[in-house]
Amino acid sequence: MREHKYKVWDKVAKQMYQVNAIDFKNKQFLEVETLDTKSVITLPEGTFDENFVLLEFTGLHDCKQTKEYPEGQEIYDGDICKVTNVGIIDSEDPNPYLRVIKWDENRGGFYHFRVDGKEGGSGWSFINSTVGKYYEVIGNIHSRPELLEENNDV
Repeated sequence: MREHKYKVWDKVAKQMYQVNAIDFKNKQFLEVETLDTKSVITLPEGTFDENFVLLEFTGLHDCKQTKEYPEGQEIYDGDICKVTNVGIIDSEDPNPYLRVIKWDENRGGFYHFRVDGKEGGSGWSFINSTVGKYYEVIGNIHSRPELLEENNDV
């Protein structure tokens, strides 16, 4: 069974938080912490609204192991990943080295898509443990939207 973890993007403050405690029934973030300073803060009651985007952990880690991320960085819904294995690149993609990780409600799973919104080529749409071996998290669609621009050299 995979671990359930969340981040939340605050559209107003343009800040990403790690969610430490959440109350789904009352639609409230009980405790979040900033990713940069690790300061624990409490958001106002009723914070499940249109100003916040909840991002779920996929259960996978990327390929870049560092001192901060010895198992690799966690991959979340909305993450932008750089493909490190040229064997899985879609030759018809205008930006073949980038993929966006998204939850697909219709199919009930996390999938990776090209930055132009189309599914990845060669049947590599559904993400599994293999993806973590060849993908490196470089940002998120909310905090680094500039990475989605065409002809972006990553």
